[in-house]
Amino acid sequence: RELNIHKLQNIKYASPFFIPHIVSQKVPPLINGQSINTICYYFESNDEYSKTIYGPMLQGYLTQYGHSILFKKLRIEKFQLYHFEAHFDQETNILFIQYIVDENWKIKVWNLIISEVMDLNINKEEFQTMKIFLSNEYRFK
Repeated sequence: RELNIHKLQNIKYASPFFIPHIVSQKVPPLINGQSINTICYYFESNDEYSKTIYGPMLQGYLTQYGHSILFKKLRIEKFQLYHFEAHFDQETNILFIQYIVDENWKIKVWNLIISEVMDLNINKEEFQTMKIFLSNEYRFK
């Protein structure tokens, strides 16, 4: 079966939902003033390709590798942000994007993540690179 690049780009039509985390007041000083945030995207398609291929590919494209789009934007270009990651849960078909940031930057980072997902435009070369990375990972599973 041929993989479809457009299936990955369909995430931009999904409405994100936000799960705020409550940080306990009894935390070490390192966490004080920090905001822990999660943005979620739900994949409506429930087929095996979405669960085992498209979700993990999108996770990798957004945060997992040095060339990942959010890695470039959040760590290198804008915020020097080190605490962020994406995780695709195959049971629920939800892509979780989590980040820890200074409370003052919370909304700016939120807006940048939403904007990057909304503007998602994966070209054929990026798609091929994503397939190679995923294929290499699955060799060892």
